[in-house]
Amino acid sequence: MIMLLWAGVQAYKGVSGKLAKSLKTDRLGSGWQVLIYMGFLIGFLTLAGILGGVGYYFLKAAFIRNANYVKSMDDLLQLLLSLPHGLTWLMTVATGLIILGVLMLLMARYFPFKLEKEQ
Repeated sequence: MIMLLWAGVQAYKGVSGKLAKSLKTDRLGSGWQVLIYMGFLIGFLTLAGILGGVGYYFLKAAFIRNANYVKSMDDLLQLLLSLPHGLTWLMTVATGLIILGVLMLLMARYFPFKLEKEQ
């Protein structure tokens, strides 16, 4: 259940755009800002899909009471590969995770820090 809630939080982060708006990207052009927003959308929805898949199999194993139904991320990627056009699905997920990684680097550069004033 926690994995599904975590997946929901990640999807909300991507769809709401609040995280992308909180970055100090005023010096960047509007085209870059749109790319950053779309990147957050793609990246966080990819992460939400992975977490949602793992959470689904956790719940399925709990309801059936059979631990063999628990799947790891590796199992989910193997499942994607076994689908029709599986390599395309796998490359889509990999691209989404790479985009998320690049945006985490942007967050490290442009995220505003609030420092406490010394008294």
